[in-house]
Amino acid sequence: MQLFGMGADQVVALEVVTASGRFVTATPTTNSDLYWAMLGGGGGTFGVVTSAVVKVHEKVAVTTSVFNFTSAGAGPEKFWEGFRFFWDQMPHYNDEKTYSWFSVRKDRTSGIYTFSMAPFFATNKTVAEFDALTKPLFDKLRSLNISYNQQTAHYETFYPAYQATFGTLDFHIGGYTVTPGNRLLPKENWADPSLNNQTFQAVRNAVEVAYSVSAYHQSPANPDKIINSVNPAFRHEASMLVATSFISDNTPSGIETANRKLTNEILGPIRKLTPTGGAYGNEADISEPDWQQSFWGSNYPRLLEIKKKWDPTDLFYVWHGVGSESWYIDDGERGVQTQDGKLCRV
Repeated sequence: MQLFGMGADQVVALEVVTASGRFVTATPTTNSDLYWAMLGGGGGTFGVVTSAVVKVHEKVAVTTSVFNFTSAGAGPEKFWEGFRFFWDQMPHYNDEKTYSWFSVRKDRTSGIYTFSMAPFFATNKTVAEFDALTKPLFDKLRSLNISYNQQTAHYETFYPAYQATFGTLDFHIGGYTVTPGNRLLPKENWADPSLNNQTFQAVRNAVEVAYSVSAYHQSPANPDKIINSVNPAFRHEASMLVATSFISDNTPSGIETANRKLTNEILGPIRKLTPTGGAYGNEADISEPDWQQSFWGSNYPRLLEIKKKWDPTDLFYVWHGVGSESWYIDDGERGVQTQDGKLCRV
C-alpha cells in the first residue's frame, strides 16, 4: 500500500460474468465503467470476476519489529504519555513508507493497559534504518521508566516477513463474543493540533469502553490518475482503527446492546471527529450509520448508476452494498440485522 498504492490500483484488467450472463473484459478503455466500479465498489455487487491481470513489482526487503509495553510499574498516565508519543510519530512513520498493526487494551480486572505492536512493518528499511526511525519512541519510553520487550528481524522479501508476523496470528472466521467496527482516520486529524488532541482523547475513551482497540498507521501511495472507485477516504488516510464491543449476553437484546455501544459510544465520537474519513467493508459495524458515505464517499452516486446499468434486476445483493437500500431482510428479532431470512423489496 505505502509503496505502490491500493490493491485495486494494481489491477490492469478483469474478466467478468455479468448479471445478464455475458462474459466480458473490463479495462480502463473497454467497459471502463464496469472496471471503475468493480475496483473499489464492493465485492459481489456488479458481477463475478473469473480472472484478473495485475501488475508485478520488484522484490522489497522488509524489517519487522514486534514490541509491547504496559502501564504496570510506570502507571496509567505515563503509559498514555508513551502511547501519545507513538501516536504523534505516526505521520512521520507514514512519510517513511512504513506501516504497522497494533492494539491498545485495558484489562478489566487489573486495570493494566497494554500496547502491543504486532508488527511494525518497515518496507525497504534495514535494521539500522528502522532503529534510527524509532529511536525517539524508545528513548521516550525509557525516559518514562516504561519497560518494553522487542524482537526485530530483517527479510530480503515480503512473503517471509509476512509469514513470520501476520502469518503466525490466529484469524478467527466468524464468532459471537464480540462485534467489530472500523474507521479510516484522515491526515488532517494530525495536522491540526486541536483536532489531534480531540481525536486522541476519543481513542483513549474508546479503549476505556471497548473490548479491544486495534489500529494501523498507514498511508497509501496514490497514482497520478485515479481510475477506480476506491473509497476517497483511503486516499488521504493516516490510520485505520478497528474496535470491538464485547457481547456478554448472547440473546437478541444482548447483541443489540453490544452493537449500540459499538456504534454510539465507541465509534460515535471518532466518527464525529473524522467527517472526511470513512470505513471499509471488512470488520465493519453491521449498523454503520450513513453507510453509503462511509464506504464509498463521493463515488456512491456514480456507483449506483453503474449498478443499475449492469445489474438492473439486482441479481447480485450484498448487505450495505451498492444498491442494497432497495432491499431488506425479514429475519425477525435477532438483535442486529442478519442475512438469515427472506430477501424482500423495500
